[in-house]
Order: sequence, then C-alpha cells, then structure tokens
Amino acid sequence: MAANKDDPHGAYNVGRILLEQDLNNIQEVLYYLEIASNKGVGMASLTISNLYYYGVGIQKDIDQAIDYCKLAIEQGTNEGYNNLGLIYSDRNFAGLDYQKAFSYFEEGVKRQVYLAYYNLGILYEYGLGVYKDYKKAVELFKVAAEHGVNQAIGALIRAVKEYKEHRPTA
Repeated sequence: MAANKDDPHGAYNVGRILLEQDLNNIQEVLYYLEIASNKGVGMASLTISNLYYYGVGIQKDIDQAIDYCKLAIEQGTNEGYNNLGLIYSDRNFAGLDYQKAFSYFEEGVKRQVYLAYYNLGILYEYGLGVYKDYKKAVELFKVAAEHGVNQAIGALIRAVKEYKEHRPTA
C-alpha cells in the first residue's frame, strides 16, 4: 500500500522484500526499486547497481552498475563508495583500475563505511595500486573487525602474521 501511495521508502521495501522472496520476478522488483531510486532513495539505487553488477535476473551491465552506484552516492548513500571500489578492483572487469578503487575505498573510509576499511586493507596487504604496507593493512582490518566486518577477522590475523615476518629489525 505504501508503494502505491507515492511513498518511495515503501516502494524500496516492497522491492527488497520481493527480491528476497522470488528472483524469478525481477521485473516487478525493478519496478519498485526504480520508483524508489527515482525519488531519491539511495539504497534502492545501490540495490539496482548490485543487480546489474552481478547480473541477478537481468543482463549483467557494468556501466549501469556504475551509473546506479554514482546515483546512490549523489543520494547520500556512502556505501556506494565501497561498491565502486569493488567494481574497479574486480579483475574480471575490463576497466580494472586500482587507483580508482583506492580512491573510492579511501572516500568510503572517510565516511565510516566499514567494508571500505576492509577492502582498502586488501589493497595495502597485496600491494594493489599502492605499496605493500602490512602495518596499514592491520590498522584498517582492525577497525573493520571491530565494527562487525566478519571477513576482516581472518584478514587481520593473516596481515599481523605477514607484518611480523616482514617487519624491519633494528
């Protein structure tokens, strides 16, 4: 009812619920998410971006994924910075660009997006677009882990071990 009464957040919720229930009806999901996105709901734009990026029920379209991510950012959804970083750091993407990924993750960190801490840590840990810096990776993984990013725990353990093995001795 909310979606039909010009409530963009209601439309987003309907789209999200439909997405969780039935991937076979992706056109209806997109219908509601588009209503919400067009009315400024950044999480709806981010969800549409993910559908295009992963090709969930629709043709995979990286350009659309990027456009909707940027729209989500314009709409105030800071998680879009992390998602753009992920797109540009994806080895399967012809536009692989670790410098852009770094920039987007770094902006996400500035905006307290804790997945961006984890992903920026990965760039430092493996030297992707930046110099390897295990100490910096440990710092980033620690913040991410402290804020509930579960995959950061294993990365933190791994990076601490690497830091200890590669730390210069006096």
